[in-house]
Amino acid sequence: MEVQDPQGYVRNTGPGFSLGLFGHGDLDKSRICDHDKTIREKLLAYPWVKTLLRVGVNGESEFDMAPQRRLAYEADFKLKAINHAKQHGNRDAAREFNINESVVRKWRQQEDDLCLAEKTKKSFHGHKARWPRLEDRLERWISEQRAAGRSFSTIAVRIQAKAIANEMGIEDFKAGPSWCFHFMKRQQLSICTRTKVSQRLLADYEEKLAMFRSYCKSKIAEKNIQAKHIINMDKVPLTFDVLLIQSVEQTRAPMVPVHTTGNKKSLFTVVLSGSLDGQKLSPMVIFKRKTFPKDKFPDGIVVAVNPKG
Repeated sequence: MEVQDPQGYVRNTGPGFSLGLFGHGDLDKSRICDHDKTIREKLLAYPWVKTLLRVGVNGESEFDMAPQRRLAYEADFKLKAINHAKQHGNRDAAREFNINESVVRKWRQQEDDLCLAEKTKKSFHGHKARWPRLEDRLERWISEQRAAGRSFSTIAVRIQAKAIANEMGIEDFKAGPSWCFHFMKRQQLSICTRTKVSQRLLADYEEKLAMFRSYCKSKIAEKNIQAKHIINMDKVPLTFDVLLIQSVEQTRAPMVPVHTTGNKKSLFTVVLSGSLDGQKLSPMVIFKRKTFPKDKFPDGIVVAVNPKG
């Protein structure tokens, strides 16, 4: 039975459980006395009480509440809840960490995976391997290729996966791009660019660049040189050993070395030029030999050789 005192507080005067302890409407705005407030806080510690209040006695909502937002907990938090549950039980851990008891049971089933995961990992979402033995063999093949310094693309990975599937007698395996993407994600693989050591700029390069520009401007004005006679040239050494600059490698690998076929020092030079008025000159290819090669080159390319070989 519920009565209302002169101050407007709702009191529970009868025995048993009554919704009068919680008033009507929002719980935080309910006007109840301090005595009933203590009882309310104790009852709200039980999840089934909150559920009963939401549903109501006749199946109707007793008061409107905003939809609860699903929370994602980190692996470190889950392991703390698991350790507490081992010592004091699942129900006590649920009250201590303000979670549902079923969540504690689920986390205890995932304890082995949580111990191996990063502390900040929140979930184990992702596609599970349909052919784990095939992926294990493919992962070993990738490790062997990278240990030998060989570079390869995802197409080579798919071809090798298809070959392994044929050896294992797997007929419904297609080795498509989507499977390759999820396989690399499961094995923590990614496409990495070949690392190399580059030259560092000088500390005073900006000052020297400004001096060079002023020198060029003074000479152009002094000699009255036209724009079509001012040419910018750049030579690029190329190798006959064409290397892949990217390869499949472990994610966040500090170095991505790539072995060559041994012809890395067999070079030829390509010269690209352009005049100040915007005209592009024909590219020039210079071979490190005394005689001209017998191969036929495309039109519009200037071929030259080095007299010194």
